[in-house]
Amino acid sequence: MRRFLAKPLLVSHKVLGPWLSKGLRILLFHDVPSEHFPAMAQLVSKLVHEGHVVDPTQAAAILRGEIGLSGQSYLLSFDDGFASNFHVAQEILDPLGVKAVFFVCPHLVNMDKLQQREAIALNIFDGKRPCGGLTLMGWEQLEALTMEGHLVASHSLLHRRLTTLAQSELEDHVGSAADCLRRRLGVRTDWFAYTFGDVDSVTSAILGTIGRYHTFCRSGVRGVNTTSTHPLALRADSIDLAGGQTWVDLCVRGGLDWKYRGARRCLDTMAG
Repeated sequence: MRRFLAKPLLVSHKVLGPWLSKGLRILLFHDVPSEHFPAMAQLVSKLVHEGHVVDPTQAAAILRGEIGLSGQSYLLSFDDGFASNFHVAQEILDPLGVKAVFFVCPHLVNMDKLQQREAIALNIFDGKRPCGGLTLMGWEQLEALTMEGHLVASHSLLHRRLTTLAQSELEDHVGSAADCLRRRLGVRTDWFAYTFGDVDSVTSAILGTIGRYHTFCRSGVRGVNTTSTHPLALRADSIDLAGGQTWVDLCVRGGLDWKYRGARRCLDTMAG
């Protein structure tokens, strides 16, 4: 269905909406299996050629209004800390000079492989599918990413849905995760991505707790970010490389923004 709809939607987006609007788009990836590496490389190379890719430090400066924009810029982000992300960084991002942000859950990193598989199925996949042999990056790989100039940031301790936690648990899952990353990697991160990313997985109180430990909070709600976007209500565009090039182009260029107007308003209200 997506392949059928992608082309007419993309054509409509080119005609009815600006192809490049001013602002920052945060592209969101999860596990990237090896068969999707060619599509990933093609996408990143294209964005680099267009001159629109920024690193996490530049993205923060854009959101603060310290860097002006003539068009649209892109920050790449990866959720959950899957082992494939490390190979994407090594084989695709680093050779192109692209630096991304990797949102990870410290206590999942600490687990042995059996515990990780169970936690991936229960926490990351919300009990809806098995692990399927997926593994997560270890501390050695996260340290290597940091040394290469990437940003390793917090995705909470265990990838629990934050709306299911009591306030005391929430403080632990947000604050302790930040402290753990700081101790293990020797860097302080201002970035956080709340788990699952939809507006039903966060509240005003949760965003308030996140804001006590972090400057920026990224959701999974589609849309472009500008200096007027609340720093705790950042939008992101999830990219499914299996959808085909036209579908990927549609998502990257903001062709699905119209579907998420209500979600953006809800997120802004909670953050505000």
